[in-house]
Amino acid sequence: MATAVNVPRAATIPPHTRRRAEPRLGLLPRILVFLLPLVAAMNPVLPIVGPVSPFPLVAAMLFAVGVMHVRPGMPVGPVRTAAWLFAVPLLLVSLLTLLTRFGAAWAHNEAVSVLSGLLAVLGLCMIRLTRGVLRLLMNGWLLTFIVTGALAVLEFFTGFRLGVSYLDVNPLASDVGIVSVFFNPNNYAAFLALSLPILIVGHALARSKGLRSAYVLALVGSVPLMVVTNSRFGYAAMLVFIAVWLVLRWRRFVTRVVVALLGFGAVLTVSVFANRVVSGYWGDIQYSIPVLGLTIPVDASLYARWNLALNGLDTLAVDPLFGAGPGGFEIHAQGTPAVRQTFRIINPHNGVIELLSQYGILMLVLAVVLTLSLFVVGSRHLRRSEAGTPERAMSFALICGVLMLPLILLMNSSYLEILHTWAALAVFVAIGAYLSTTSPTERDATGSLPADADGARA
Repeated sequence: MATAVNVPRAATIPPHTRRRAEPRLGLLPRILVFLLPLVAAMNPVLPIVGPVSPFPLVAAMLFAVGVMHVRPGMPVGPVRTAAWLFAVPLLLVSLLTLLTRFGAAWAHNEAVSVLSGLLAVLGLCMIRLTRGVLRLLMNGWLLTFIVTGALAVLEFFTGFRLGVSYLDVNPLASDVGIVSVFFNPNNYAAFLALSLPILIVGHALARSKGLRSAYVLALVGSVPLMVVTNSRFGYAAMLVFIAVWLVLRWRRFVTRVVVALLGFGAVLTVSVFANRVVSGYWGDIQYSIPVLGLTIPVDASLYARWNLALNGLDTLAVDPLFGAGPGGFEIHAQGTPAVRQTFRIINPHNGVIELLSQYGILMLVLAVVLTLSLFVVGSRHLRRSEAGTPERAMSFALICGVLMLPLILLMNSSYLEILHTWAALAVFVAIGAYLSTTSPTERDATGSLPADADGARA
């Protein structure tokens, strides 16, 4: 009688097709991935441990974890490559700034923010990205949305603010919107806009009905929260999100064109003509700006942003190749006579101008390359992925995030110093890296990677 022999499963797989087992993602790395969005948003109000605030600490630990998980032969892909090309020069500039101008006004804070944000991005790039890791990241963002949203509701009904706001540092300012923990209403509006595509991915990855319901409630709740920020660019970004969602859902070309045109018209209308509470600070005087030979009437807020952008080009002219360095926009604004009316504002209020004037043309080109890589990966996988799959939602998130970016870049007072924008970049890079380096054949029937990829079923 023949005796059954148990043969190990690995022995039945041809040697040339076996996949190298990746190091298990332990408890600490999972905690760091989950907490990354929360500490980024809450960093201004969290306790400081010695000279280090929580987000730089978490980002540095995540980077160290990533270094320990790097193995020969790991897939790279276009998004990871573009992220490294963008991050390494900025890391070097930030480190040099901290070594030579430690504690200097404007330069120090921006260098710390950029350095910690890039460490978070690269940390996620170096670990094995699975659905399970992405699920942790999205759930962490959902928790951040809930916590900051609860504080926004409390502020709306009671006026209580946790931490410092723009009203505390500028007594002439008027209360124009809810800030939650983000110092400025536009900063909170940028967080809400960035949350929209991320919440879509989280909903697609969620396993339980209760968690999926939480994501739906968060998406619905983002509308009234955006309204109470009173941010025109926030309204416009939300309209872009809705328009992109409709365009990508409807197949007919004519329908897509009509929706896209209507969306563009709505965004233009909201951005230019929407009312805003500006009495007591901006005043009621109307201004005008020249654009392509046209004279366009604007309020004081848009007038200041226009002049700040022109000032940024003046700063760039000093050193077009390398820029003025971290904090250079504000330093240049303080050290030169005011030739344009900015109402005493010295922050750039424009992410493109901020990066261009402080880090030069080459860094802007690398930033564009990274952005295009995310868009291309999203577009490619949108056509390849099946409807209703998480990969389809991830593709939509990348496309939508890139198309919303021009508006988001105009919302923050300083794009490079705001930590939640770096956390959002880390999320989008992680999604893009996952899509560009994970093939459908690596997933089992449930859409998860094998247990040896991250220590547990994804």
